Amino acid sequence: MRLIHITLSTAILFCTSFTLSAQDPVRITKEEIDLENALIDAELKLVLEEYEEAEQAYSEVLRTAQDNAAAHFGRARALTEMDRKDDALRSFEKAINYDSDNEYYYLALAQYQESLPDDQAAASTYERLIVVAPDRPQYRIDMAYAQLRSGDLRGGTATLETYEQEYGPQPQSTSRLMDLYLHADDEKKAIRVAQRYLDLKPNDTAIAMQLAEYQHAQGRTAEAAALYERILSVDPDHTQASLALASITSGTSASDDPLQELYAILGNASMELDPKVKQLIPFVEKFVRKDAKELGPSLARATEILLQAHPYDAKSYAIAADVQTQLGDMSAAIQNYEKSLELKSTNYQVWEQLLYLYRDQYQYDRMHDLAQEALDFFPTKAEIFLLAAFAAYHYERDVSLALDLLEEQYIMTSQRPVERYHGHLLAARAYIYEDEMDAAKGHIQRAQAIESEAAASHIEMAALLVAQSDGEAALDVLASHPAEDMARYHEVRGLALYEQGDPAAAATMQRAIDILADPAIYITWGDALFASGDKAGALAKWQLAQDALPYESSVVQDKIKSASRS
Repeated sequence: MRLIHITLSTAILFCTSFTLSAQDPVRITKEEIDLENALIDAELKLVLEEYEEAEQAYSEVLRTAQDNAAAHFGRARALTEMDRKDDALRSFEKAINYDSDNEYYYLALAQYQESLPDDQAAASTYERLIVVAPDRPQYRIDMAYAQLRSGDLRGGTATLETYEQEYGPQPQSTSRLMDLYLHADDEKKAIRVAQRYLDLKPNDTAIAMQLAEYQHAQGRTAEAAALYERILSVDPDHTQASLALASITSGTSASDDPLQELYAILGNASMELDPKVKQLIPFVEKFVRKDAKELGPSLARATEILLQAHPYDAKSYAIAADVQTQLGDMSAAIQNYEKSLELKSTNYQVWEQLLYLYRDQYQYDRMHDLAQEALDFFPTKAEIFLLAAFAAYHYERDVSLALDLLEEQYIMTSQRPVERYHGHLLAARAYIYEDEMDAAKGHIQRAQAIESEAAASHIEMAALLVAQSDGEAALDVLASHPAEDMARYHEVRGLALYEQGDPAAAATMQRAIDILADPAIYITWGDALFASGDKAGALAKWQLAQDALPYESSVVQDKIKSASRS
């Protein structure tokens, strides 16, 4: 876009030059008219992005007019588009050589050098440009930034200082100078340039905030508080300053509630949401680390206040749900994630979090419906396909749909083996359920090729052996890859022990339930009891599975009805 702008400007310049010349009493020669026309023709080729033709047209002009700066400049721009770097740089310099007062030639060269990138050369070009156009302050800023990018911190700092001496302190230069001096561990100069700016512009809040945050980070709370109060005197609704000041005063508050000073700010609807959330995060992290479990009630209250202040902001509900998840209030978290999606349906993280919550709460019916909806919004997210397949399998044992979804997930994860690993294991369980043992074994082996020592694939291999009535071999596999902290390990081991008629089977299954009260474990436990002839025990376990599910499962109900009739 910048190229076209310069090109059109140049074309207009040519046309203007031709018109003025036509009014000149001095007669214009045919050669001069032909030259003007040739330049316009070359320029049009450049505008039309016919770069090779443009370069040839400019070169043709230069054969008869070697000192034509405009032709060298046009050829340079064509060469940049053809990625002929060295030739382009030489043509830019020739254009400048024949028209050394044309600032746009220098500017185009500097910008091209920046794009290469060659910031050191760009800085030198900007230095030359400042001599040609000393009344353009932006060129000095451009030069300083080029120096800084090239690693010349001292030169860049000096250029910015010169800029402020000539044009006065400006937000852009002052902010950068503060950063540079702090990077150089020269705190006094950083504070000096900030104060110099604030003395001239006492109502500017951006630089005051930058200085206040630095003082705050250094533990100089009195200086920081004074700056925050100064900002609030100019802008009473400045969210960041309000929160920062509250964080200082909360440390000396007589209240037992560490968030007491924040509640009023969190509840101020006119203040922005993001800075409020930023202020809450350290308290949430402290709670998650188990450093301060007493923060729970305060965080719960904070989320309520936040929702009241921002009742139509999807992000407020998502943040509240995040906090409630950490607090263990899953019901409220689910409700707020759902509300967040009602207000804004494009936040992928909210969809994913809600799907996982449904899964962890065994709400497979809602997980199934939401996953199908999510597939329409995120058709390229492999994780959604895996979650949708999980829901299809666990909800009503829709194995066909689960396997179709896993096939899509498999295609998407060709470069992500860890994600593919979990897809293989779920596919194996689905094929075992369908009594397609060869297909199941193939998926388990592919999973093991990705993670050969991980316990999960060996547990599924043991489950396959149990399904083939080889409990002894299953127990051997599990013994070689023990995973005492995994419910699935104890579940499959319990099934193998039932297959062997071992009385320790029931205790092993209970161990799995103690780790994870998954209704699926009760279902397989009931299956094992029914196979061993204990119909009453099976009915009891299946009923426990139904009780643990928040919806009526046709899978469980069919088992109960079938067993009751037998």
